[in-house]
Amino acid sequence: MNKRGFVLAETLTVVIFSILIFTLLYTSVVPLLAKYEELSYHDNIDTTYDLYQYKILLENDNNYNTIKNNNYKKLVCSDFSDSERCNTLNDVLNFTSSDTLLYFKGNNDSISSIKNNSEIDDDVKNYLDYIELEENENYLLMEHDSYLSYLKLYVSN
Repeated sequence: MNKRGFVLAETLTVVIFSILIFTLLYTSVVPLLAKYEELSYHDNIDTTYDLYQYKILLENDNNYNTIKNNNYKKLVCSDFSDSERCNTLNDVLNFTSSDTLLYFKGNNDSISSIKNNSEIDDDVKNYLDYIELEENENYLLMEHDSYLSYLKLYVSN
């Protein structure tokens, strides 16, 4: 006769169980979405292609031997022997002074020097924790339009 109490108890059980399931899903999915959003600004194909153009410029530049003697260097067009070509490349790619182009070696000294430099953006510093670097290999890193990318330099010593 009195089935209303059973229906109420059954409804409460299903609601509580549903709330627990959605809470577990929410706590699992939201951190993944945040990580995906953070990583979506890394290794963007357009930025990687733009960086490749600077890599070609650097690898063929007469000043490369001088540049590679540094642990790291924030590159500007005046560092290149062919600064005219660099300026043209900057214009074509809309590379501005707020963007970053870094040459560095994959060792602890250069990484700590970059992380201690107040001129280097925090996003770049965090990105260095994300990428896997080989010891004492030469790299070129670029931050452009809020995207980050890096390439390994293959020039004989």
